[in-house]
Parts: sequence; C-alpha cells; structure tokens
Amino acid sequence: MSKKVALMCGHGKQTNGKWDAGCAYAGYTEAGLMLPITKAAVKYLRAAGVTVISDADTNNNRNMIVDVSWANKEKADIYVSIHCDYLKAPSGVYPLYVSSNGKKLATALNTAVSKGMPMRSRGVCRRTDLYELNATDAPACILETGAIKADLKILKNNYDKYGKLIAKGILDYLGIKPKAEPKKTALYRVRKSWNDSKSQIGAYSSLENAKAECNKHPGYSVYAETGKVLYTNKPKAAPKQTPSVDVGAKVINFAASQKGKYPTRSHHGKDGRKYSNKFTKYFAGRGGIDSNGQMPSVYGYIPGYCTLFVCYCLEKCGLKSVVPFSTLNKKSAGYWWHAPSLMKWYKKKGLLKKDFSKAKKGAICFKGDKSPTHTCLLDKVVGSTVYTWDGNVGGGVTYNKRPKSAFIGFVNPPYK
Repeated sequence: MSKKVALMCGHGKQTNGKWDAGCAYAGYTEAGLMLPITKAAVKYLRAAGVTVISDADTNNNRNMIVDVSWANKEKADIYVSIHCDYLKAPSGVYPLYVSSNGKKLATALNTAVSKGMPMRSRGVCRRTDLYELNATDAPACILETGAIKADLKILKNNYDKYGKLIAKGILDYLGIKPKAEPKKTALYRVRKSWNDSKSQIGAYSSLENAKAECNKHPGYSVYAETGKVLYTNKPKAAPKQTPSVDVGAKVINFAASQKGKYPTRSHHGKDGRKYSNKFTKYFAGRGGIDSNGQMPSVYGYIPGYCTLFVCYCLEKCGLKSVVPFSTLNKKSAGYWWHAPSLMKWYKKKGLLKKDFSKAKKGAICFKGDKSPTHTCLLDKVVGSTVYTWDGNVGGGVTYNKRPKSAFIGFVNPPYK
C-alpha cells in the first residue's frame, strides 16, 4: 500500500487569516524561501510513487492548526514541516522531533541534507513545546533547513536540490527506493556557438552523424550536453594570394626611407678603396670585404654599389629568397652583386620583361644597352618616363627619372 506523507510549508496563513512570513533577512522571508523547496520535495516524492498532501500545492494558504488536523484526518504516515531558523541562529541544518519515531525521521532527514548540501549539521534536537510535533498522530519532524542569514546563499540558490534531498531523507525513513529516472539519451548539437541556440541546425544521438552534418557548415561546432566543444568545422583558409603591388610598394617605401643617407663611392677602382658606408658593410656581411676592410675587384667583377642597394632593400623587406645569394656566388656563374650576372639569372628564369606598360611598383630595373651598367628600383612609369630610386646616383640614395629607352628591361615583384 502506498505511503502517505504530510509535507507542509512553514508559516503562511495564520489562524486569524493574516499572513505570517516567519523570520526575514535582506528582503527574503522564511515563508518565501521555504515554499519552492517544499514544492520541489513534493515533486520528487510523488515521482517515487508516494502520496503527498501539502499546503504547498495551494501556495501555503493553510495555518499549522489546519495542516495538523488535515494530516490526522488523512491518516498520514509521517508529518514534516519545512522551516528556516531565525536571524541570529548559527549555520546548519537542524531537525526537531519529540517522539522516538520522530527522532528516526529527523535523523534520516539530517543525514540526507548534511551529506548533499554544502552546510554543516547542528544535529537533531528533541523539543516538547511545539504544536506541530505534539498534536500530530504520526511521527513528526520540523526541519530547520538552515539559518536565514548564515545560510541564505545556499537556500536561495538550491531550491530544487534541497527539495530533492528532503525527499530522499523521507524515502530513506519509509524504506522506499526512488524510481530510477529514465536514462536520458545524450544529444550532440550542431551550432555556431553554445549560447546561440537559434543557430542550431540539428541534434543527434550519434556523434559521427553530428560531425557529418557539421562538416557541411564551416564555422559550426558539435557540442555535448554540457556545452563542451567536441568538434569544430574550421573554415578553410583562403588560398594565399601571390603578392605583387603590395610587395613592390613595401620595397619602394623602404628604398625611399634611405634617401641621401649613405655617401657613394668616388669611383670603381679595381684596386679597391676602404669604404665605411652601409652598403659596403652589407657586402662585408656576405663575405665580400677583405681583411683590410677593402672592397676589391673579385675575379674581375667590381661589386656594384647600385646592385648592393637593390639587394639590401629586398632583404630588409623580407625578400631574401628572391636574391640568388647561393646560386650566383662563383666566377663560372657570376655574382649576385654584379648587375650583368643578376639580369642574366632573371632572364634565364623567364622573368625579365621589356614592355614598361606592364611594369609594377618595386620592379628591379636594368639600365643599359645590351649589358646593364646600372640597377635601380621602379617607383612609377608616366608616359615614356621611368621614375626610380637609385643607390649611387647624385652622391647617395636619390630619386631619378629616365626615358624608357635607357633600360634593357625589368623584373616585376614578387621577383619569383
């Protein structure tokens, strides 16, 4: 036969019809805090198959005299009244009883709550001066769920959890095992983000099916029930665009920043002279200066100051790979700092162009007739005039203009 429990919410309507809120603190009242806890306990007891009578069903609109009379008339197996202790009470759950069976009930509630809630127990206490304990025919317990001040945070944030623990204590006392909750099938949700439920395009019991759907939607992820990301379909990175104008503009901007900074050499003497400007130091850093600090002719090739300037700008702009340092490094192949060798190398790769209408900013320009005598960097072409930055014209790094006819050809960025 089903057990019958009388589970009442403390305070509420008084015998004179006025409202009794019980103790109060920080805008919260005992009656207001206990009602949702009592309702939760009623819910879990009924789910376990227990018959419950409770004033919580009607929002605590009965006084305790009516509640006790109702429980006795219905021949309830136990009577439990839910309260919280006054403002100055210490923290902790505190069940009250009067009879020996009432003590067993109080102990069961105390054990369930103290194990499941983050609060201490003040133990169980026998009281002989309380109407709800003395006037009931069934074993009775007044459960002080905690102190309204000391335990307010726990009480107000755990209505359902506290109610479930009260139901557990009552079921333990009655020797009733809770009905097993139906196993919930885990669903894997496909969304843009966990918080954006409107973006959800599916929920699947199979993780593999969820991933397959996710793969159709770049930027979406598969989420577990907890909100944890299990899989993400990252948008494919856009293919790298071959830099052209941007690279050239970077080189020209750097070249322009060197304007007038370094003195040119007075001549290209084969015997070499001692120079201390930045381009000769750059050349020295690549093994081109002898032990005396001289920049001599190497195998009959004079290191071209203009070509050094061009290579220096390219390397400083992160384009070291487009200068054939390792390829043009011996007499048989020529040298990277030698304009004719450098132009020949680019021509062999099919990169040397002659139509200046197709020249781009930053292009390497080779000046001369059949063999280049000068190397510079293209800023722009206006009509038949070519504007360049040069490393050894007019006493330093300067900006110059020449007719198209002065050039053999050019190599556009990105110089591959």
